[in-house]
Amino acid sequence: MIEERRKRYEKELHEKYLQLYYNEQCYEELMQSLEEAYQNRPVELRRLDNKREKEPNWYRNRNMLGITMYPKLFAGGLNGVIEHLDYFLKLEQTKSWKS
Repeated sequence: MIEERRKRYEKELHEKYLQLYYNEQCYEELMQSLEEAYQNRPVELRRLDNKREKEPNWYRNRNMLGITMYPKLFAGGLNGVIEHLDYFLKLEQTKSWKS
């Protein structure tokens, strides 16, 4: 799968990378690192990759809801978040990120 993606996006990625960093050698090293990381990726995550490749808008699924929250701004801190857990349970979010 990584070969397919690389073929599909390499021209654009290469152009953007060189516009930012002006270093062909580093680009090649990055591509090599990505290839190695993919080869070392656990089988179950590769299966998930394949599933998501077939459904590219998987993250827009009606069953998915993610939020990003700054606890201090949202509820004055983590203790305040705990007091609002009922709110999050009603949302039925599948992912949350706290900063």
